[in-house]
Order: sequence, then C-alpha cells, then structure tokens
Amino acid sequence: MSASTSLLSTDPSTQPQQNLRDHILEALSKHPGTREFHVHALVSAPRRNYELYPFAQPRPRVWMQDILVLLSEQPLAGSNSGTNAANGTDELPPRPSTPPPRSERPPRVLVSAIEAAMYIVPSTACGILYISKVDSTGHASAPSPTAALMRAVLSYFVDPATRPAPARELVRHLYVHVFARAQGQYLFSGSVDWPGKKPLTDKGLCAWWRRVLGRVAGEAVAKAEKGKGRSGGEEKLKTKMYYILPGFAALEAEHALRIAAPAGAPEAALPAGLQWVYGHPYVQTDGTPLPCPQPPVQPEEESEGEGGLKRKYLHGNLNLGAIIPSFDDDPKSRFMDEIAYTTDGDVKSPQRKRARTAVDMVGRAGSGLLPALGNVLAENAKNGDEGAKEGGGGVPVIVVAEKEKEKERPLGELGKVTPDEFWERMSFRQECVAGAVTGFFTLVVSSSGRGEGEGSGAPVAAAVLGPQAGQVSGQIHKRILGTLLTGVEFSTAERAAWGTETVEGAIRGLCEGGPVPVAARDRGLLEVPRTPPPRRRGLPAVADVTPNPFPEAVATASTYTEWIYGRTVTRNAVGVRAEVAGPAVRELAVRRKKKAI
Repeated sequence: MSASTSLLSTDPSTQPQQNLRDHILEALSKHPGTREFHVHALVSAPRRNYELYPFAQPRPRVWMQDILVLLSEQPLAGSNSGTNAANGTDELPPRPSTPPPRSERPPRVLVSAIEAAMYIVPSTACGILYISKVDSTGHASAPSPTAALMRAVLSYFVDPATRPAPARELVRHLYVHVFARAQGQYLFSGSVDWPGKKPLTDKGLCAWWRRVLGRVAGEAVAKAEKGKGRSGGEEKLKTKMYYILPGFAALEAEHALRIAAPAGAPEAALPAGLQWVYGHPYVQTDGTPLPCPQPPVQPEEESEGEGGLKRKYLHGNLNLGAIIPSFDDDPKSRFMDEIAYTTDGDVKSPQRKRARTAVDMVGRAGSGLLPALGNVLAENAKNGDEGAKEGGGGVPVIVVAEKEKEKERPLGELGKVTPDEFWERMSFRQECVAGAVTGFFTLVVSSSGRGEGEGSGAPVAAAVLGPQAGQVSGQIHKRILGTLLTGVEFSTAERAAWGTETVEGAIRGLCEGGPVPVAARDRGLLEVPRTPPPRRRGLPAVADVTPNPFPEAVATASTYTEWIYGRTVTRNAVGVRAEVAGPAVRELAVRRKKKAI
C-alpha cells in the first residue's frame, strides 16, 4: 500500500482532504433524522477505454474508472425516524444511556445506490463524469437520503480541491453528463414491488436532477469565491449548466419543470452569472475545449477521380463522432450509431458495367496475375516519371490518394449532421417521444491553472494513471454489480435484508480474500434486459490496443476498512416542510331554475 501511496502528490496544498467514503459520510452526518448510515464506495483503477469516441479519427487515448456507491440504513433502537416529521414535530428521540446490542437492532437495508464512470482524456486535460444509474429501494426512513448522497458524490468530483487522483492532476475541464429517464427500478431488482417505493414521474425526475445539479454548481462557485478572497488573486471556477428536454421549446421546458417541482422545495438560488442554458455544450465559444481532440480546420480541396469527375473532400472539424461522446445504454449513442451507418448507397441504381481499364490491370498485377505490368509501374513510380503522375501509369497514385482521403472522412453521415441538427432530430426519436419526458443535463466546470497532463505528453500522465491507494480492480466492480442486479431482490423487507447482507458480504470477502456469500437463490431471476451492443462494421481497427501497462489493483483488508466501508450515526432534527399556500379559489354555486307549480 505504501507503493501506491507514493504516487500521490506530496504537496499539502494539492492533497485531497478526504477520500470519497469520508466525503460522503461527512455530508450524510448532517442529514435530518436519527439513524445509522453504512457506506460502501468502490472506485476501480484506471484502464484504457476505446468506446467513448468510437467514430473519431484518430481515436483519442481515454482512461476510464468505474464508480459504485452503496448506501444502507439501520434504524437505531428506540428511534422512530420519520415519524416526528409526520406528526409535525421536530423533537429528537431520547438518547439511550447504553447502546443496545446489535442483535436486538433491526437489520440494515440498502436504500440508495449510484453507478457512474469517470473518463479522463489527458491530451485535452478534460474529464467526463457520466452518471449512469441512480436508484433507491424505498426502505429508507423519511426524509430519503438519495439526494444528499448524489450531491456528495457530485461535489467530490466537481470541486478541484477534493477531486481524486488521477483526475486531480490531469483534468482541468470536467463535463458531468446525466440522462434522466423515469423508470420503476434501475439497480435494485424487485424494488418496484415494494409498497414504500414511490418513483418520481418523468417531469418530476427532470426537475429533481435540475435541483441537484444546480445546488452542486452553486455551492462549488460559492466555495471558489471564498477561496479567492482568502488566497487573493486566484481565478474562480468557470461553470456552465445546460439541459434539453427533447420535444420541448425553452419556455415549455421551463414551465414544465417549474410545475413538476414539489411544493415548498424551490430551486436553490444560483450565484450571479450562473444560469441554466437550454441547449447543448458541444459548441464552446469561450475557449473550453471539447474532450475529444478536434482535427485542424482545412479548406476544401478538389481531386480528379475516375472518368475526370472532380470530388470535394471536406477537411473541416465537423465529425459528430468526435463531438458527442458515446455512453453505455444511452439514446444519443444509439442515434449516432444509426447516423454512422446511414448512407444513400442502398437507394442508388446500380452502375453500368464499363470496359476494363488500366486500374483493373493494376489490380490484377497486384494480385500476381500480371507481374510484368506491376514491375513496370513500380519502376516508373520509383524513378519519379512524370508520365506516372499525369496519366497512364499515374492512375494508381490517384487511386491510392483517393482511398486514403476516403478513410479520413467521417463514417456515414457523421460529417454532415451538425450538433444542432442532431438534437433537433433527437426530438423525433422513439425513446424521447414515447409518452414520457426525458432530459439531458450537462454541467461544465473549468478550473484555473493548467492541468499537468495538458500538452505534456505521456510521461506525466503515466506517472499518475497507475493504481492508487484505495482503488480496486475492475473485476471486483463487475462482480459486485452483477450480484446486485441479478443475485438479490428487494421486493420485501426480508429479501431486502438478505440481499443487503449478501452484497455487503461479497464486497468484504473480495477485499479480504475470505469466502464470498452465495448470491443465488432458487428464485431464478432473469438477466437484466440491456440494449444490444452498437454496430462497429466499417470502423478502422484500433492500432494501439495493448494490455493495461500498469499492474492490476489489489484490494486488501486495510483497503476495505480505510477506503471502502464506513458508517456514521445521525441525530438531527427533522424539519417540517411548510406548505405553500396557493392562490385563493372562489367556487361559484350553481343557480338552478325553480320549477313552476
């Protein structure tokens, strides 16, 4: 463990104050209610990723980390968390003189979970935090800790002071991507059947995400302003927030989210200059780079092809595959996959057959059928014969040049569809117009200074991309997630308690090397339905696919106790949400005409 710790920065000013587990525990310690929270925070070691920009040419070097946060709750003996709020009081239950034995306390149950991924692009000093899934079981006491847990995770990565390695050294511009789609369950199988779970509606979920992201951004900007005043002269965070509800205009989206917000829970006041922008972040005009390196802008150039026809080759920076990232189980990725493989080649009439030309003869010569002609053309090209360039034997040179330019062009229609047109067409996708409102939220945070990996090449990036203290291997993350999705369920209190014990026991067993609880009962849960993998036909082979150059992270018992697992007890008053009085409604009595006698 000491070898991993030595990779961290020794400068106290750049050292993170807390790891992810401690940061979450500190945030939950202020949560209203009387209960005990148990946190498991799993962060995998960085590994190479080739699927973030599959259509970019060339593909950038991207490193990925898996993040899984599990929160379980255990009521304290004698406490009635959530009841005080229902009764309209904010009194705390009496503190027992001695803690009761654990055998007499109710079992702890998983209440919330977050699955996310961190992508790092050292060449542009950019990072992408993608929130893949957020779910709750409905077994938590009121108020639910899911929002507090989500804000803690987001603030940990958004704030440059607490951002962990290697993102702390390599990331200067962070993009937080969220796709909001309301469903009954995401991570906790069977939780939709639990009567206590009340999933948010489609508009309610979008309003929830807007409140959470807005509060995180506002707190980050306010904290940066305070640090600027203390240190003097430091540049503040540059923060921008974007959101899109496909199929809605800007005013319609604003009105829909305002109505969907619960009474008495308005959005937090944003600092001056920080407002939500209805749009996308893929056209930056203030100098903030996109995560994927963009090709240089070059003018159009013409080349003469077969039959004297002139073709135009666009060497601009319009390649949708290098602008919009592709995430797992995301409608943007599926739409881009269709655009990449949509061509008009299937609707064209077949071309007429033509007589054999020198090009065909060269092809046969290359295959060994006409070796003499191939030798003559090769000798002419080697000697720089002018006739080989302008005609006759020069045909192969033109053919090779055109084929090389064809390889550089974006696949399918990716070079023709602009980001604005992409989002306009997203409004007609079945996933966005199937009767439920969906939302895309993006938070862009740029910190002052220069990232150590920005333009500094591979040596600096390689120095911090190795396994760090507290990180686990990707196989542990994959196994725990598979156990959570297919091995347990949370439809009843008994099954939820057993599932919690199984998942938490598996985490500890994999870290300590002990026996792992069996996660399968004779219930035969079906595999979670997933979107088919995207097509990769026609994509160039990745030339730099190599094994991970760093050793695999090894989790130990100290890793579990010092970095992964932690608990905290809360004894905070539960405030009563004031009911917001609506406008007075005057009811008019119906006047009925008297019947004549």
